[in-house]
Amino acid sequence: MRKMVLLLTIIVFGAVGLSYGQTSKDAIKALKKLSAKVESGISYQKYREELGDTNAEVKLFLESKDANKDPQLALSVKKIMGNYQDAANLWGQFIESHSKLDFFDLDNAPEARKFYPSLIDAYQDALKKYPKAYDKVIKRPEMVAKRIIELKDLLAVIWGEASKELKKLSID
Repeated sequence: MRKMVLLLTIIVFGAVGLSYGQTSKDAIKALKKLSAKVESGISYQKYREELGDTNAEVKLFLESKDANKDPQLALSVKKIMGNYQDAANLWGQFIESHSKLDFFDLDNAPEARKFYPSLIDAYQDALKKYPKAYDKVIKRPEMVAKRIIELKDLLAVIWGEASKELKKLSID
């Protein structure tokens, strides 16, 4: 009987330990799921929900012994999660501003800031952090807004950075 109690105790506490021990595999899998959902198209509301679920998995991993054992992997996972959070922040500023300003005019930011300060700041912060987005600038010399970047293109650059980093990771 004592052996049975001891065995059950080991099994129960072992299972509890497993539920708290987050592996890199779980975090990478969560990031890959989010990536697939972004690639197939996702609403902002659903994106925030999925981002929350993914963040929970990533956070558990980053606080685990697995992350301490492989700091390079932890850094990469943290970077990818940061990309997804940057996209959420930019997209969220657009939604919250109730603006139809789904592009950023590189030449008239001070004027636009009068009406949408948080949104313009979010666009500018994203452009600083993701300079590859300048490759997506549309030049329209005949228009008032001569050099613009569309929100969808800027989000695509941010998600592309996450995807590129994610491809370096594998689930073994």
